[in-house]
Amino acid sequence: MKEIFSIGYETHTPLTFFARLKREGVECLIDVRNVPASRKPGFSKKALTAACEENGIRYVHLQKLGNPKNIRDKIKVGKLTVDEWKREFEKYLGSVPEELDRLIELATGRKSCVMCLEHSHTLCHRDIILRALGRTMKTAQIVYLE
Repeated sequence: MKEIFSIGYETHTPLTFFARLKREGVECLIDVRNVPASRKPGFSKKALTAACEENGIRYVHLQKLGNPKNIRDKIKVGKLTVDEWKREFEKYLGSVPEELDRLIELATGRKSCVMCLEHSHTLCHRDIILRALGRTMKTAQIVYLE
């Protein structure tokens, strides 16, 4: 069974983050943030790309798998419950099948880890992405890293 990892960097430093990826033998880090920027040092796209290179890990940003701004804005002002947000994101995800196909291609070829900010996968859109991936890749096992 193919393992696909999921991690949020919220509680990590770059050092602990990459130690965790290396411990699992991750070969490809897949960033699913719509905007690959971070106030947390070391987790913006440029810094992650460099750190991945130093650690022998391929970095790929799949922007279209990020939570779109219009949905994020509704969450910020309290217009969506968690269940409503999940339904909206699932609907959005159905509009970008080519990006999900790209994720499948990456995850099939290398030991991959999907990343975003949130520590808890249950409160992050990457959980919805990975459940969709699991429905498509019947032999995939999703492993949530701390």
